[in-house]
Amino acid sequence: MPYLTYSPFADTTIDCTSSLTPFDAPIFADACDSVLTVTLDSTVTNNPCGRIIVRTWTATNGNGNTATFTQTVTVDDNTPPVMFATHSFFGEIMDGDTLYADCTQIPSLDSLGFSAFDFCSATTVNFTEIVTSGNCAVDGYLQSRYCGWTVSDACGNVDSLFFWVIITDTTPPTLAGVPADVDVPCGQVAPAVASVSANDLCDGNLPVTFSQTQTNNGCTTTITRTWSATDA
Repeated sequence: MPYLTYSPFADTTIDCTSSLTPFDAPIFADACDSVLTVTLDSTVTNNPCGRIIVRTWTATNGNGNTATFTQTVTVDDNTPPVMFATHSFFGEIMDGDTLYADCTQIPSLDSLGFSAFDFCSATTVNFTEIVTSGNCAVDGYLQSRYCGWTVSDACGNVDSLFFWVIITDTTPPTLAGVPADVDVPCGQVAPAVASVSANDLCDGNLPVTFSQTQTNNGCTTTITRTWSATDA
């Protein structure tokens, strides 16, 4: 009758990032038969958070007598996903950092995204953003955003990255339709006031303020027309 002379671990639990091999095999002997036939049967049962591997070794002697050894390996997923930035805007950002940017530099953050990798299962990425409007003159910023990504795997392991983005506006508006300086001969009427528009990269279309002054200097009259626009 075969019997065991060496028994490796019978049951163990490992993380899915660990190697499944090599595992020690049992050693069998038989008092009456020096030649044994040893077979290995392995079954794998998958579940959402890992799998269970059952290995059964069977030793058979020449008379058909058998001895078995069963080993159960439970593979769990206890390792959270890994997140990494995919856009140069973020650089080597860390959780809790504060980024500063001009409003012209800010794309839609949720469209940039972070990539996530998990060793064992699929991931789900969620974006969160809280936007607070500011006043440049009072707060020193146009807008603040508290935003971040949370990634989870099929087993509930979670990694997250949250940070602040402080958005300022250092780019002045641009005026369109401002006429060039012109000389008008005496006796002719000065050109009509032009229609001037203003646009800002951060605030869009802006109202335009117009003012006009006139200075007489002997035979010359100077009319100065000024258009201005101020962003937030």
